[in-house]
Amino acid sequence: MCRGVYIQFLSARGGIEADLTVTRLANDRFLVLTAASTQTDVESWIEKHVPKGAFCMITDLSGAYAILNTQGPRSRELLQS
Repeated sequence: MCRGVYIQFLSARGGIEADLTVTRLANDRFLVLTAASTQTDVESWIEKHVPKGAFCMITDLSGAYAILNTQGPRSRELLQS
């Protein structure tokens, strides 16, 4: 069931508040990856946008994991080596 997508959180005026990757781990579990510089903003955005009556629990796992971001036109070639 794991499926990840790159998304952006937008402001009411259409500006970008944060860009992140969300991976669905189960019907009711998601892994959200974002830059350390936007972590608190993303957490606030999620808390503010949870619908009334819905339940959302956020657990910060950033101390347990690291991300190596490799991108660009030759990134696949680099990773294959």
